[in-house]
Amino acid sequence: MISLEQINKIVLLQKTTNDIAKPDWLDNPPNYLRAAKMETVEAIDHLCSWKWWKANNPDYYNAAMEMVDALHFIISEELVRFKGDVDAVSALLLSYFNMPIDEEQVAAMSAEDANQIMDAMDVDFTTGNIHYPRFFTASAFLGLKPEQLLSWYCGKNALNNFRQANGYKTGEYVKNWFGNEDNDYLIEIIEALSTDEQQDSYHVIYERLGIKYKEALAQV
Repeated sequence: MISLEQINKIVLLQKTTNDIAKPDWLDNPPNYLRAAKMETVEAIDHLCSWKWWKANNPDYYNAAMEMVDALHFIISEELVRFKGDVDAVSALLLSYFNMPIDEEQVAAMSAEDANQIMDAMDVDFTTGNIHYPRFFTASAFLGLKPEQLLSWYCGKNALNNFRQANGYKTGEYVKNWFGNEDNDYLIEIIEALSTDEQQDSYHVIYERLGIKYKEALAQV
């Protein structure tokens, strides 16, 4: 079971990130659900099964990361709706994170089934709605059950803040490391975390991103 403390941690991380990226985000919020929709579209693109005219080479890891990105915007939208009340948003999300997942349904799903679920999510986002059962079902299909979602969320949040601290908004940040996107190395770092390191994953990941980034810049 996911604890309230775990959920509270990611909601606080999101609030802090929003404060850095757009200080007036609560009073003048961007269209977070449009952003969430675009992330699910990118997830569909990574699955590739909609491109009937080419070979299908699904990239489940990067599709999963797009769902993590969507979660950032979903939490942001809930924070706006609850006027920045971290405790209220945490209580709402806790019920969904602990919602039972139909394991048999997920095991029987195809990539096209997942695409159709994400298509429906995009309609939800366009109409101002968040359908959590669809989100968690699609995430589970991509390999991220609620526990992994939390871990990957902390990692991507660390990368987002790392990017901002290194000139992402001003165009100075170098996103391509050793021929691949920084997301690819983030996944490697997350997957290599020990059980003990997962207790403070945000700071461990942030530090390791810094080490990897210095190595990448030295190769530029």
